[in-house]
Amino acid sequence: MQNDDANTRAASAARADSTSGAQARKLPSPGRRRGLDDAGVRPSVLSGADLRQSSFGQNVFLIGLMGAGKTTVGRALARRLERTFYDSDLELETRLGVRVPVIFEHEGEAGFRQREAQMIDELSSLSGIVLATGGGAVLRDENRQRLRERGVVVYLRANPHDLWLRTRHDRNRPLLQTEDPRGKLVALFKQRDPIYRQCADFIVETGRPSVNSLANTVLMQLELAGVVEAPQDGTQPTR
Repeated sequence: MQNDDANTRAASAARADSTSGAQARKLPSPGRRRGLDDAGVRPSVLSGADLRQSSFGQNVFLIGLMGAGKTTVGRALARRLERTFYDSDLELETRLGVRVPVIFEHEGEAGFRQREAQMIDELSSLSGIVLATGGGAVLRDENRQRLRERGVVVYLRANPHDLWLRTRHDRNRPLLQTEDPRGKLVALFKQRDPIYRQCADFIVETGRPSVNSLANTVLMQLELAGVVEAPQDGTQPTR
């Protein structure tokens, strides 16, 4: 597909910038809407026709705390929509050649957030993609603005206890490397949940359903809003 070819070329160009100096742990230099209604849909969301006519209209952006399922659900959703999937953290790791904890270690959270903002700007400028963002991406106003202007934003919402169960054995979560990771998740949820809600076009409560069930729920919301067209014969939705 044309979108996939363009996005693949963009991703290849991004990966070409990776530096061999990663082994030495030296990183390269980094280069108000209305509220939601009772159904979890923001009244100011663009109509399906407007979204499809926009150059960014086919983009779907997933936001939420770490462990909410953005990457897993995003991949499943991208397969159903036949679109290219990106994870901003994974793309950043590929670009730099090191894991996210290493970036935190050498540049701190502020340095990581700057790189993250640049990556989100780059990826959200593509068309016809599904993008899973990092949990803290919404903390920067420029990230929220770019996501809202360039696609449909879906908040995968989970309670702190479920998030803790999903992430308690994951050592690639710098913010959770504390004596009380469960308490940290509670604090992050209290801080970020209102921001996620403000930024989102749709809120999907994740609970404990299967990945396929969550992907179907997101897809149904997109179909109801007219962002994608519901299939007439049981096939995958059209773009």
